[in-house]
Amino acid sequence: ALVAAIVSIVANEVIYRYNICAVKHINSPALVAHAKHHRADAISSVAVAVAIGGSVMGYHFLDAIVAVFEAGHLLLVSAEILHKGGSGLMDCAIKDSDVSSIREVLSAMSDVTEVKDIKTRQIGRNVWIDLYVSLPANKTIMEVHSISGEICERIAGRVEHLGNVNVVCV
Repeated sequence: ALVAAIVSIVANEVIYRYNICAVKHINSPALVAHAKHHRADAISSVAVAVAIGGSVMGYHFLDAIVAVFEAGHLLLVSAEILHKGGSGLMDCAIKDSDVSSIREVLSAMSDVTEVKDIKTRQIGRNVWIDLYVSLPANKTIMEVHSISGEICERIAGRVEHLGNVNVVCV
């Protein structure tokens, strides 16, 4: 039984690390929850190994202590995953550093005379951005369209997992 617990520790930790590596590339909240589930299984297996080892050495009371620990551990992990999952149902803004990066991109563009507002939200694995910018009044529709495309391209180079950029010229 102790060998099975040790194999479970190693296997679950390897799967956890593989999933976390994949999360960095695809930014999936579901994969984060899956990874945390495997980490919880690895920690549970450590607790089981401790209880088995304790029983072999005559410390039978460790079984009850590990059971209480594991119940608390699973409650905490479940609450964390539920909170993250619930938060994922609501749009949330992206990091301030990414918003600052967007503002830098816009400030560096000579055709953008003013940044009125930047609204960002994380929707699942993608980032959506609404920009409200002022351009010179003498620009034609074609020029404004071209500038909007350039804004989108420049931001795409700075913000990971970009889903959409909506540029509103005011």
